[in-house]
Amino acid sequence: MAAITIGTFNVQNLFFRYEQLDQVKKGFKVVGVDPDKLTINDFKRILERSGPVGEAERLATARVLLEHKPDLVAVQEVENLDVLDRFNREYLKKHFHYMMVVDGNDPRQIDVGVLSRFDIVSIRSHRFEPPGSPPTGRTFSRDCLSVTVEPAPGLRLTMYVNHFKSKLPTKYPDGRIDDGSKKRTRQAKRVAEIIKRDFPDGKGLYVVAGDLNAGPREAALKPLVSGPGALENVLDRLPDTERWTHYYDRAKKGTAPQDQFDYLLLSPDLTRRTAGETPAVERRGLSEKIVNRINRDPTAFGGAIDRFADAGAASDHCGVFLRVPLD
Repeated sequence: MAAITIGTFNVQNLFFRYEQLDQVKKGFKVVGVDPDKLTINDFKRILERSGPVGEAERLATARVLLEHKPDLVAVQEVENLDVLDRFNREYLKKHFHYMMVVDGNDPRQIDVGVLSRFDIVSIRSHRFEPPGSPPTGRTFSRDCLSVTVEPAPGLRLTMYVNHFKSKLPTKYPDGRIDDGSKKRTRQAKRVAEIIKRDFPDGKGLYVVAGDLNAGPREAALKPLVSGPGALENVLDRLPDTERWTHYYDRAKKGTAPQDQFDYLLLSPDLTRRTAGETPAVERRGLSEKIVNRINRDPTAFGGAIDRFADAGAASDHCGVFLRVPLD
């Protein structure tokens, strides 16, 4: 039976290492950059990551993807289209033929994108919503990037790529703490509205994919996973302990460090088409530190992890993949 594999992966700060320009005697010269640091030029500002991003990390990121040979993947935390193109050429062995990134709203320049082995039939960005809003007032922290491909003649699949507002708290001078839940709820509601606009009768093959920064039972995701037109969280097909996709190594004592943040939310037709298929959660790209913690008590995490040997940390998120029959 012919089939394709779809997926989602937060590739965690997939950036170029830009050369810095240093003014010297009325001119400019190229200044080398430490290969284990990320530095980019953003107009006249220089932004630098706090941690290393080296060759081993990029190889591990590529391995998470190549292990599953996906045909269509939503990616998050990509700097721009040039970066994704170069990553595909140099690390993914040109596995994908098409890719797309639209600059989003995040001041850190972490955007959402897609990698595809199929021609992209259409794309639509929603980064400027609501119309006329300033950058700080827009619905999507990055974008809701709608991408449609045609994996077989007459068969179209639409992926809505998202990266919802972070859970990292914002502290205000008056003592208020905002964990972003209200904004995530607005984002989920808007994605549901976009789907209703594009598929008014609910019929068709479509999937909401990405890092939604919320657990599956949180109220923020209800607009997508409950009520009329509800989408299936494909990881619900797994046992409870195997559904997590993110490990937060600074979790407060007494709080579970693992949760599901990364999703493939399937339309009813896509659910029916994939009936009997089991999704894969790729955890072997997590850092050695995290894997060692998990393997001290693997029963709480769905089993021990046999980490990729001699690899860096691909991400603190896990890739999620699903086989989709075409026949």
